[in-house]
Amino acid sequence: GKSTKEKHKFGYIGQKGIGFKSVFRVTGRPEVHSNGFHICFDVDSGPMGYILPHWISEIEEDGSWQTRIALPWTEEIKQQIRSHASRFNDIQPSLLLFLHRLKEITIENKVENCVVTMQRKDLPDREVQISHGSGTDRWLVLRKILDASSVSLQTKSGVEVESTEIALAFPLHDKAATVHSQTKPGKLPVFAFLPLRSYGFRFIIQGDFDVPSSREDVDRDSSWNQWLRNEIHVLFVEALDAFKTRPDLSPIKALMLYLQFIPLEGEVMDFFKPVSTKILAQLRAKECMPVLTANKKNIQWKMPSKTVITKDSLVLEIISPEFLQAHLGLYYLHPDVAAVLDEALIHALGVESVTTEHLLHIGQSISLNWNDSDSAEQVTELAKWLACVYRSLDDFQDNSQIIDKLCSFRIIPLSDGSLVSLSDVTVFLLSDGRQEVDTKAANKRGNTRDPLFELKKDLKIVHSDLTHTSDNEVNSQVVKILLKMGLKQMAAHDLIHSHILPTLKSEAWREKTRDVLISYLVYIKTEMDRNPSVVEWAELRPVARLATNHGIKSPETDDVHFSSAFGNKIDLRAVFPGIEWTLVDSAYLPRSPTQLDLQTWHNFLSELGVVNFLRVRKTEICFDKSNIHETAWSVFKDLWPDSPDGYTVTDFQCEEFLKLVAANQNVDQHYEQMVALYEMLDMEWDGKYKRYAHTQLMSASGHELKDVIQTSFAIYLETMVWIPSVWQSVTLDDDNKTVESSIKKDLHT
Repeated sequence: GKSTKEKHKFGYIGQKGIGFKSVFRVTGRPEVHSNGFHICFDVDSGPMGYILPHWISEIEEDGSWQTRIALPWTEEIKQQIRSHASRFNDIQPSLLLFLHRLKEITIENKVENCVVTMQRKDLPDREVQISHGSGTDRWLVLRKILDASSVSLQTKSGVEVESTEIALAFPLHDKAATVHSQTKPGKLPVFAFLPLRSYGFRFIIQGDFDVPSSREDVDRDSSWNQWLRNEIHVLFVEALDAFKTRPDLSPIKALMLYLQFIPLEGEVMDFFKPVSTKILAQLRAKECMPVLTANKKNIQWKMPSKTVITKDSLVLEIISPEFLQAHLGLYYLHPDVAAVLDEALIHALGVESVTTEHLLHIGQSISLNWNDSDSAEQVTELAKWLACVYRSLDDFQDNSQIIDKLCSFRIIPLSDGSLVSLSDVTVFLLSDGRQEVDTKAANKRGNTRDPLFELKKDLKIVHSDLTHTSDNEVNSQVVKILLKMGLKQMAAHDLIHSHILPTLKSEAWREKTRDVLISYLVYIKTEMDRNPSVVEWAELRPVARLATNHGIKSPETDDVHFSSAFGNKIDLRAVFPGIEWTLVDSAYLPRSPTQLDLQTWHNFLSELGVVNFLRVRKTEICFDKSNIHETAWSVFKDLWPDSPDGYTVTDFQCEEFLKLVAANQNVDQHYEQMVALYEMLDMEWDGKYKRYAHTQLMSASGHELKDVIQTSFAIYLETMVWIPSVWQSVTLDDDNKTVESSIKKDLHT
């Protein structure tokens, strides 16, 4: 008869035949009985190896079938009949999905004595049910007719068709089943009416693909196949709407089911690999993700790039959906959908997790909306935000840029309720540990002064509620990120080197109160008693500021003395009232100082330059013979060797001695003061002042000219009129008897 292989409206399964000759693998004499015609093909009867049809004259009629094909086993097959019979179990019910006329298959297995029937039923809403021995499979089948009139003649193996159909079949769960992220459907084959093989898809693709006669693959070089392939992603994306409109599924559950079928780029192989790339690209551009809204009944759909997910309940607590939308233009992905998305699919679709960058934007918004009301709720919210930022940091990455950004934000709440930036000020984290112990110990001694009491007022201290929320884990994480940001703990080294010394080295100390400046040195001394290396004397001496009876003084440049409160045996103002003495304020001492307190404070302040009596200072003086007359060494002008580049003397000077001797304001008690001065110098000479009597004479270029010369201190001791003396005048008569006696007190050099 005439071949059916001519122009067709659609493609068909027999375009290249159905591979009938393959039946000769199991039979040597297949029979075909159709419409009263009965023929067979005998492999042994044809001349020259050709297999020709033969009429069958004697047959047993079976009126139940219009067409019947019988395949009698070969003897070789009969010997392995059980293994061959079991292969019928491999026939899958899905075989019926895309056949136009065949809707039922019955396999009567007499070897295993069983009957299996597979039957397809087409239902509304594009659902196909296939019942079989193990139950019923439900499929959502989407079909699309493609106009092939302009491409088929050149591309489809020389066969002209007007149009062709592609279809996608998605396995549906039982209506009572729950979608789980960990139970994805298995991988399914691609069909060309009948199954070919799997390419990694979890749904079935049906197309009129060009295939070789072996039907083991699609023709990769076929332009027709490439054209069909380029239509698959379009139908897949359209399938989402078909899922969402199913009456047995809510839109959310429909999407959750649909997401399981999205092919990731690494899953699809070979010829169909571009399909996954195009599917993901189209889904990223489609408003296909439901988002969390205040009205749970009203579902909004957004593009994946506009959605974020978070597994941190604390983030959801501090960043409401409304806040997220208002400040970042983003939406929380619906939690039911987020629960079934695995990491790979999240990344592929472009759904972001809440990142550190997102949190930084939120922090800026919190800062802008802050009011200085010292509200505990505000501070707690900020603490939770900081904890979220800490959790978002990657321990294996360099977080320095993030930390720098945090430091630049006005986001640290102080104890007064205001916000500051760590890049502008140094902020301290107040801890309760050792300071409490110190205060209790002081109280036992009758000294209630906390060395940190005034100092705390001066410090920028972080609000206590920031690290004392009801959640201990949050508190710990807040402390950790604050330390990463450079917030200083109330530790000696940080407090001294990050606050006290920088203040003293700058002009900022002038703005501090007397009590605060006192607290600086009280704290430093307290810490140096524990650890002498906490600060170097060479760093502290030049910047120390002492409270005195004449205001704040620097013992480095000003003459500062101990009062009797510090154990000074000389009451300077009583014994030497002729000059103004600058005395250290007794506020440095505890209220009930012990002898040890007096001793340690005397030692500490002595290191800073405070003295009991006369202060002798070391000074370098440069001059030459033209101006030597202006110095204390004028009398040596002609005795010293010449020095063309001048002289340099490391001198020791005592301004207070000069004032006591030559500028004493209490003339009435001048003599008594000089007596006391003489006695004090005599008593302290060997132990203290003798060392200041001599020095060397050097040239300006550093050469030694004389190894010993007197200092100005020694010269003035010798040349000024201050040595007290007593003159007794006696008048005698002729008999050498005293007539008159008088005593005169005087001063001389």
